[in-house]
Amino acid sequence: MLTRWPLAYVGQVYVRSDGLASVVITDTEYPMRVAFGLANRLLDDFASQIPQEKWKTSSSPLSFPELKTFIVKYQNPNEADSILKIQKELDETKIALVRFDCINEMCTLTLVRH
Repeated sequence: MLTRWPLAYVGQVYVRSDGLASVVITDTEYPMRVAFGLANRLLDDFASQIPQEKWKTSSSPLSFPELKTFIVKYQNPNEADSILKIQKELDETKIALVRFDCINEMCTLTLVRH
């Protein structure tokens, strides 16, 4: 018997053509595009710092201290991703404009009644 339950986490897997891969595990609300952006940037930085011959043949874990920096930066997807950051600012501007329009309309209605 299969049981269904709500998923709490999602795994995003990214594999490059050279065989280097990463897995990003997030909650279900984390934007998938940002998770893949993280995976891509992480692998690019890793590959630029550690030669392919080393990571392809190593039988022990390799040190990559920048991983912690990536994890901290991507905790807030709105700050890590420029498109999300701009979208958030646009949404806030739209809310402010709607409020301004509502206040304007109320003022106009008040003036018309008097």
